[in-house]
Amino acid sequence: MSKICLCCGKEINENTTMSWHKECLYKFFGTYSFPDVSVLESEIEKLAIQDINKNFSITGV
Repeated sequence: MSKICLCCGKEINENTTMSWHKECLYKFFGTYSFPDVSVLESEIEKLAIQDINKNFSITGV
């Protein structure tokens, strides 16, 4: 079974464990590797409540 890039939806022919083409990573993030995003678990709930109060919705969760 082939893997599909989560960014462009095309097949990944590269021998990799990632679910993105390297080119797609660069176009999306400006780097060839995933950026490190540090968010504390305690802050996630706080941010979610703020977003709910602003009538934002989070899709795909």
